[in-house]
Amino acid sequence: MKSLIRIVMTGAFLTAIASAATWTGKISDSMCGAHHMTTAEHGKANKIDNQDYAGLAEHAGHMVKLTGDMTGDTIKVANIEMPRKSSKKHKAAA
Repeated sequence: MKSLIRIVMTGAFLTAIASAATWTGKISDSMCGAHHMTTAEHGKANKIDNQDYAGLAEHAGHMVKLTGDMTGDTIKVANIEMPRKSSKKHKAAA
């Protein structure tokens, strides 16, 4: 019985890990006062479920990496961070 409980708990943990996703995009503040995430990959604006998430307002207008769970067209934010800048140096054309 203990092994069955351990297997179920492990499966639930792995499912929770697998459900989170990361998107790169821009945080916007709509006219209604709600924040949205426009993904760079699809150009689609998604609603943000937890509008009171810390850092959301300060990143409005910024390109960010947002991690969370999506249900329909709504993302529940788990983490938000600025993407790292590329360290590649571009050579000027001669």
